[in-house]
Amino acid sequence: MNERLGFIGTGNLGGAMVKALLQAGFTVTIFDTNPNVLEPLRAQGARIATSPRVVGDEANIVFACLPSPEISRAVAFEADGVAAGKVIAIYVEVSTLGIEAIQEIARAMEPRNIQVLDMPAIGGGGGSGVAEGKMAMIGAGPRPAFDHVATVLRVLTKNLFYVGEKHGLAQVCKVVNAAMAITGLTIACEAMAMGVKAGLDPQLLLDIVNAGSGRNVTTEERFARTVLARKFGGNQLRIALKDMKLYAETAHALNVPAFVGSTVAEIWQAANSLGGEHLIQYFEGFAGIEVKNAD
Repeated sequence: MNERLGFIGTGNLGGAMVKALLQAGFTVTIFDTNPNVLEPLRAQGARIATSPRVVGDEANIVFACLPSPEISRAVAFEADGVAAGKVIAIYVEVSTLGIEAIQEIARAMEPRNIQVLDMPAIGGGGGSGVAEGKMAMIGAGPRPAFDHVATVLRVLTKNLFYVGEKHGLAQVCKVVNAAMAITGLTIACEAMAMGVKAGLDPQLLLDIVNAGSGRNVTTEERFARTVLARKFGGNQLRIALKDMKLYAETAHALNVPAFVGSTVAEIWQAANSLGGEHLIQYFEGFAGIEVKNAD
């Protein structure tokens, strides 16, 4: 493998992507502020950098998978950022950060002759989607850069889309997908809580929904293994709230209504303020029940 890759942000999704790249034989230099996520990847062959700039010194294609627009900006072009690297030629921003931030990063990289790809992932499932082959990636930015990186990206996904030259178009795709998924999860939690409050067995109710027109990805793939099994984990509330806020902000910037999205964002904000692990607990609190498998 001739490409020298870098990866900044090796949490659940980023770490899974790095693992896949290492297994494919790529040389990967990584950076993360959490040493606990670095060591398992070092054991698998990753090189550890001491800063984003060092990643840019060692890799011609650098990926970033970061939790907020503010962190993405800092990693990209603030002091000791990746843009100061001597080798980096293409910067692939996998993060969900919105139109304004990705365009700002692209403008900052341009004087340094670094091409930026707006490249969020969907269906990653916190990293599980990478191993299961369910993740998709959406690209926007210079077509030659996209074509160059495509050979690397096809190690990570068979579902690769290019939506245009304009940075931000891929971010719009990401927040549209997120809004639909999160809205489906929201009504599933609310409606299932109502059914259980009425006295229905939750698994039977779920089976009925999945045999009818109310089914969605939440009811078919996730509800039983997370809610009914009470296997909550990660920072789902915070991530979903971030995505819904970005959706509402994007709609506002484009001067289109976000009546449903804004309401869903308010629900997640209220649930997040209570400090629970899953949205279902918010509705369970009102109903005075638990939506779970029988003991």
